[in-house]
Amino acid sequence: MNPLLVKSAPRLISTSCRRKRFRLFLASLCSLLVGGCSSATTSATTIQAEIPCGYVCMKTSSPILLDGILDEPAWREAVPVKLGLITDGGEPQEKTEARLIWDDDNLYIAFICQDGDLVSAYADHDQPLYQGDVVEIFLEMNQDPLAYAELEINPRNARFDGLVLADRVKADRKLILAYNPKSFRSHCRIENDSSEQNPAGNWTTEVAIGFRDLGMNSSPGVASKIKLNLYRLNKGKKGNEVSAWFPTGGGCHKPECFREIVLAEKANGLIAFSSYVCPGSTASALYDGKDLTAQGNVPRLAWWPHRGTAEWVEYRFDSPRTVSSIQVCWFDDAPNGACRAPESWQILYCKEGRWEKIEKREMSAIGNLHTLCFAPVTTNALRLSAKLKAGYSGGIVEWRIEP
Repeated sequence: MNPLLVKSAPRLISTSCRRKRFRLFLASLCSLLVGGCSSATTSATTIQAEIPCGYVCMKTSSPILLDGILDEPAWREAVPVKLGLITDGGEPQEKTEARLIWDDDNLYIAFICQDGDLVSAYADHDQPLYQGDVVEIFLEMNQDPLAYAELEINPRNARFDGLVLADRVKADRKLILAYNPKSFRSHCRIENDSSEQNPAGNWTTEVAIGFRDLGMNSSPGVASKIKLNLYRLNKGKKGNEVSAWFPTGGGCHKPECFREIVLAEKANGLIAFSSYVCPGSTASALYDGKDLTAQGNVPRLAWWPHRGTAEWVEYRFDSPRTVSSIQVCWFDDAPNGACRAPESWQILYCKEGRWEKIEKREMSAIGNLHTLCFAPVTTNALRLSAKLKAGYSGGIVEWRIEP
């Protein structure tokens, strides 16, 4: 929501370390503008308390046509979310529903807006769209909580894009309008369009934004996470309303209220999650069926640069499975790298909504390939928790389960 009142350039950095980090961020931003561009569980714990994020964003296997018609299978299968009043999440007068999906290059967001009195005067890029009906997407940039993209779309398909640099110490913000991501695309469709200037009817918009324009890898991996919030500004005869996915108490420019979504993909009847995913790695490597003993430059899930931490990966099944053994190949880039097999690890399974430890019967290891056999368990989720060695990071090349 604009305008931003910029009193002075924000003091984003207070230490030499943060100055260096911000210079790296600005270098990444310049490249974009020029180029176009949790702890492991050791006892029974409720699985509901350890949901990886607020929203599981599923990958689409088919192309998405931005036409304002949500008829692709991925849209139909995406979990809808409702926007509530920005102050407290209460029920707005006119409802807004959103859905999110992704592919290798883009994040897609769809809004379905109930509206009997459209107000949409602007049709050009970077005009003050917030003065009329508009939907807004705020996304954390470059995994930096002090920088986020602000994307707006109105019913006439006019777009606004800017980069906001925030200051946690002061209330200042700086808006960079030079941020014009080429991957930012949209299409709006209005029902019962009665006039170009002030149509009356519900409207739907489909939006795409490329991961590279968010400072991420062009193809983020499965289980990668993005922080964002979604808003709708609704103007009309019934009064003005502001709705949000995650309530802020008032005001859109509150990155502390952003929440995580996790990028997921269903394959072989399972979805993989992880406590953390190193950029450039992916949880889909866990079940890609490649050589169990491979090392070196191979697809993998990595926890780098986390060192000595407690990490986990998780499989959730679309129907209960009976499992009696697992094989896991740990990533180890000794002697020159900093990844090793963990200091210790264990398997937990979901039983009646709680994590329970699996008691091993037999364990064997050949190099970094470990096999664990146990009494059969039937479950809808398995979790592999690991304690990394002090001073070292780690990762997994493959994790296989057997009945």
